[in-house]
Order: sequence, then C-alpha cells, then structure tokens
Amino acid sequence: MSGRQLVPFADHYVLGETLGSGGMGTVHSAVEIASGRRVAIKLPHPALAGNANVSRRFRAEARAGAQLDHPNTIRVVDFGGEEGAQFLVMEYVAGVSLDQLVHDQGPLDTDAAVELV
Repeated sequence: MSGRQLVPFADHYVLGETLGSGGMGTVHSAVEIASGRRVAIKLPHPALAGNANVSRRFRAEARAGAQLDHPNTIRVVDFGGEEGAQFLVMEYVAGVSLDQLVHDQGPLDTDAAVELV
C-alpha cells in the first residue's frame, strides 16, 4: 500500500489508495484485517450512495460476481452496507489498467485487443 494513511472500513477492512473511478463508483485497494489479504473495494460515489437504483445494481453485481468462477474473471468475495452505502469486495489483481495501457502505448492493434478480450 502507499504512504497514504489507511482508513478502517466495515470492521473487516482497511482502505488504501484509489485504484480507479467510473460513472457509478470508485475502487480502492484494501487489506482484509483478519487474513492480511489484499482486496479491491468498490464504493458508490457519495452522491449516489443513498440511491435505491444504485443499491439494486450493486446487489445484482455482487450476486452475479459471486456466481462466477473462471480464471479470467475477478471474484466477488464480500458485499455489504456501511452507513447506508453499499460496498463490493473483489479479488485484487495487480497490473496496469487498460486505460493506462492505452495512454502509455497508444491504441492497441487488433491482435493485442483480441488477446486481452
């Protein structure tokens, strides 16, 4: 984790750095306190945290992710609510994001894009 101060979260995790952000939420690195395992936690943007549609989408994503068991997918390992906001805990996979890869190397050629997909 980075030199940033770590923040306790949901009694089981310690939040670390922000890994990325999208239209619905932000993903943070974290550590599961009991096991010391590094995970990724997705949180809805604060402005969306109380939105019933966002809560439904997070629950649906959690259920779908928990059902998946394939080497090319990230597993959902926990799901819950913290002060009314949903959170989704996933396996942490180290590496460069697709966004960063394209930024650093430019558009991918067809063969490279097909291999990633």
